[in-house]
Amino acid sequence: MILRPLYAVIEQAQAVLLDFDGPVCNIFAGYPAAQIAGELLDLAIQLGHDELEETDDPLQVLRNIGRIDNGGILVAITRALRLREVEAARSAVLTPGVDELIWAIKRSGRLLAIVSNNSPEAVEAYLRRVGLRQAIHEVIGRDDHLHPTKMKPSPHLLYSALQRLATRSFQAVMVGDSLSDIEAAHRAQVPVIGYANRLGKRQAFIDAHADAVIGAVSELTQVLGNQQHGASYR
Repeated sequence: MILRPLYAVIEQAQAVLLDFDGPVCNIFAGYPAAQIAGELLDLAIQLGHDELEETDDPLQVLRNIGRIDNGGILVAITRALRLREVEAARSAVLTPGVDELIWAIKRSGRLLAIVSNNSPEAVEAYLRRVGLRQAIHEVIGRDDHLHPTKMKPSPHLLYSALQRLATRSFQAVMVGDSLSDIEAAHRAQVPVIGYANRLGKRQAFIDAHADAVIGAVSELTQVLGNQQHGASYR
């Protein structure tokens, strides 16, 4: 797989779909994901499910519950996770340079949506806390009625974002830091930029056929700035 130049991936995009946990912030910096996952597992046991596999990923707890329950227990775990994500948003840590990226996207005239497996309430709370909400057109996340099978890597949330932005798939670009983001974008036929914020992710994203890969969000900010000022890449 040969990566496309970053400028070529972004220049055609009229809308940017940006994942939340990773590209925008570390939502679980102050309230660790492993702790939340443990609390959700304890709640599941209290509600009668004691056969769930151990995991330190709260979203995986939700997926595992969704495989065995579509009723009250799934609803209870979903709501419990939402409350914990909103709490975590109070101590989440901004990804270096993402504020400059978000404002650069806005200055470029592109639409911007946050597309996240986290709850929209947590995303909204964080964006308001750091003063970025006014730069975001739409926030699409996991509401209490969304079945876990419709979280990324399902394309469902991306389709919702495209619909709300009135944008076609080839007119958008997804920026995400996980293989589920890459897969969701492919399934929605949206070009995708992998944000390789950890060792080993770059090659994984190349193998998963990301259109481009960045190691820092500032790389994308620079390209947007160059395009705005008419810089030539040829």
